[in-house]
Amino acid sequence: DRATVVLRTARDATTGRSYIGVEMADVNYSFDPGVDVNFITGEIAGPSAGLMFTLALYDRLTPDDLTAGRTIAGTGTIDCGGRVGPIGGVAQKVAAAEANGADVFLAPALNALDAREAAGDIRVVSVSSFADAIDYLQSAV
Repeated sequence: DRATVVLRTARDATTGRSYIGVEMADVNYSFDPGVDVNFITGEIAGPSAGLMFTLALYDRLTPDDLTAGRTIAGTGTIDCGGRVGPIGGVAQKVAAAEANGADVFLAPALNALDAREAAGDIRVVSVSSFADAIDYLQSAV
């Protein structure tokens, strides 16, 4: 459909030049997605659980099994852009994962060297992003 509209220019207070602008406003839009979501995280807490929590949620929402029978452990903060950030105590986390039978440990890139130094037989995989973790898990089946 086409419509004809009449526009009036405004005058820029600084330069005195005329312009046509677009004003954006929050219209308080909301919607009901029709789904109730409850997270029961138990003892999972803290920012260093970000990567693994995100992977677990992704694994539940997609049809494929990311673990492919492997025991996957890891750590790292995660931001809204999917970037994985460093954490403290990586050596202890690798040791605990290995002691509990994990096959793979996903480590933030900035902690990967320390994680590898603490590892025995567990495979330490350096990740900088959520996409890196997914790529590794899907390709190493």
